[in-house]
Amino acid sequence: MTPGEPRASGAIAVILGLCLVVGAVWALLPRLLGAAGGPEPELIAALRAAELARAPIAVPGGPAFEPKSLRFDRFSITVDGDRALAVATLDTSGSSGGVEVSSLGRERVAFRRRAGRWEPEGSLAPALAGALSALWRRAGLLSGSAPDALGTLLATEDREQALRDARIDSVLRIPGHRWEPRAWYLRSERGEVLATEEAVLTSSSREPEPRTGRLRLLSSGEAGSFVFAGGLL
Repeated sequence: MTPGEPRASGAIAVILGLCLVVGAVWALLPRLLGAAGGPEPELIAALRAAELARAPIAVPGGPAFEPKSLRFDRFSITVDGDRALAVATLDTSGSSGGVEVSSLGRERVAFRRRAGRWEPEGSLAPALAGALSALWRRAGLLSGSAPDALGTLLATEDREQALRDARIDSVLRIPGHRWEPRAWYLRSERGEVLATEEAVLTSSSREPEPRTGRLRLLSSGEAGSFVFAGGLL
């Protein structure tokens, strides 16, 4: 053993010890804040921990959203016993199934207190997950050949007129076509989501055709579920 080896080993041990201490403090932070200032700081700390973890967010019927950045802000918290609701803006970017996603909007995150700590009850981003779910269903149906099936995506009052859009027929009648989204840029507020889409219409019989459009999604009345208003293209 060289004279420097004990010193290096000691330094490594100190660093590992510090890492363990920091990890333990971070894990206990929500509880410490809750004890110090009530449930609000504890709930905010739980969302801050989610920002650092950047875990995938499930999208019903579609690929999970993989966040590259995640930031909650402007909190409004309501507590009712062992349940709580955190309303906050979420600024995030990432991807879903290879599609670039950028989103800014309000989220209503439900929490429940279990074993002395607040835990999310459901999605950390229900509005984002619901909007992406609707967009993936639309992409799948635009890749098919059944116009009537597209009606299930639309608000009832817009269904008849939207399905008469000649642009829909011009897409569905192309043999072997696919509607392939490349990017979705979302902005949401109070049950409404505005989506800008960049997509490519592909087919074995023609050159790929870039498509862009703006879409409006409204809450269907069920939490985290959306329908399209006005049209699909």
